[in-house]
Amino acid sequence: MAKIKLIFAWYDFWIGLYWNKEKHSLYIFPIPMFGLRITFFSSCGYVLMKYGLFYRPNYSGYTNTVSEAGLYTYNEAKKHECKRSEPVTMHHISEFL
Repeated sequence: MAKIKLIFAWYDFWIGLYWNKEKHSLYIFPIPMFGLRITFFSSCGYVLMKYGLFYRPNYSGYTNTVSEAGLYTYNEAKKHECKRSEPVTMHHISEFL
């Protein structure tokens, strides 16, 4: 699944393509300042981490290997992400492959 958005960025005076790994977005600027942002979402491609350990499937325990980690949708991972009280962070699985 992907979301496409037209963008105007007065500070981006360049032509070309840029891949943002953290946001899983492709920026296409055919002319300076005017472009497209295509954000890619996979149905189950996110893992949750707490203190350097991955959540297991169904939020049942922790593991230190990504192959044993549970895969969650973007919405599930975002719902459990908490950066203040407990450092639970969400990451796309592609960061670890």
